[in-house]
Amino acid sequence: MTPPTTNPIRPACAFARQCRTPRLMRRGSAYIVVLMTGILVGVVGVSGVYLSRVERRTQQLTSDAAEARLYAMAGLDLALLMIDQSATEADWRNSFGNNGGYPVWQQKIGSGGCSARAVDPADGDLNNGSHPLVLTGIGEVGDTRYLIEVQLDSWGEVIDGTWRRTID
Repeated sequence: MTPPTTNPIRPACAFARQCRTPRLMRRGSAYIVVLMTGILVGVVGVSGVYLSRVERRTQQLTSDAAEARLYAMAGLDLALLMIDQSATEADWRNSFGNNGGYPVWQQKIGSGGCSARAVDPADGDLNNGSHPLVLTGIGEVGDTRYLIEVQLDSWGEVIDGTWRRTID
């Protein structure tokens, strides 16, 4: 039997694929597997850090909202106390004044503050005692504002079932 002859124009290892040994091909694929594993571990690590930052920010906002709610309740309670301690109806209506819906006073407490405002939704004039009004307690902590509104009758008594709470 005669040995196979090779084509002098095209040797047996003319293409790179045919010349590689299985050992060299394994070394390259191992490098790619290690590289991809490293990239995957890096992505998982960065994602974990990002998620922990998002979770911390969410907890901070939740805490701020709870604290702002307490400050709004304090602001509303202080305004109702001011109404109760007034000698006449005209006294408390004048102390709230026609401020165009702006807070009557502001009090800093801890890391936030509270305030209150009164608005006559019927005609905007608090000094006429014939209309009910809306009293709003405002609590602020950081960027979070919490509002608690209650409707008062013309004598300054709370009308049942008119409480409304909102986060602004």
